[in-house]
Amino acid sequence: GMSRLMEEIKREFWPNADPDKPVIFHRADMVRRYRHFRIFNDPAVRQRFDERILELLTAPVYTIICVTIDKQGHKERYVHADHPYHYLLRVRLERYALFLQDISSVGDVMAESRHTEDSPLKMVYRHIWMDGTSFQPADLFQKRLTSREIKIESKSQNVTGLQLADLLAHPLKQRILSGRRISDNFKGRFAEKVYNAVQGKIRKSPKTGSTTGFGEVFIP
Repeated sequence: GMSRLMEEIKREFWPNADPDKPVIFHRADMVRRYRHFRIFNDPAVRQRFDERILELLTAPVYTIICVTIDKQGHKERYVHADHPYHYLLRVRLERYALFLQDISSVGDVMAESRHTEDSPLKMVYRHIWMDGTSFQPADLFQKRLTSREIKIESKSQNVTGLQLADLLAHPLKQRILSGRRISDNFKGRFAEKVYNAVQGKIRKSPKTGSTTGFGEVFIP
């Protein structure tokens, strides 16, 4: 699965890494070529790594739901708007629970630790699980989400799913922003290659086959 493939790549590029200080795939560190990622100063190594990452993203079976928010625009439009991360959690949990309902399954929820954000995020999640949202009843969340508590882990814990999300978040966001002419940081970039590699994994409308509003959501 994904975990095995990810660890294979780490062993390939960092065979002498300390097991107690594992290599964590964190996009910001990769771009800065920080610590472990100094090896990317060699263009040939970077190219080979990019190829392996595309293989990693393409091979396993998983479904993507990406929600992007225009933080500044949202704040200007809605004077009493929720904290953006909390609003995003609501929207993502609604889409995720509906997806699980579509495939008659249940699922877990994990977020990456943001320290001061962790406690409020736990409260928002618990509130949604207990009471539902303006658009979806509590029954949906209680049937489809396996826990009334959100799981929160730090980057250092080497969680495969969190690293996968970190690798995908920027390219998928840039695709959405590019389509709305908000950003031109997509075409011809590695982000476009990543998007093309995972395009078939983005959740689609069961009726129309469109990803808009299902696997690709933009909140103005």
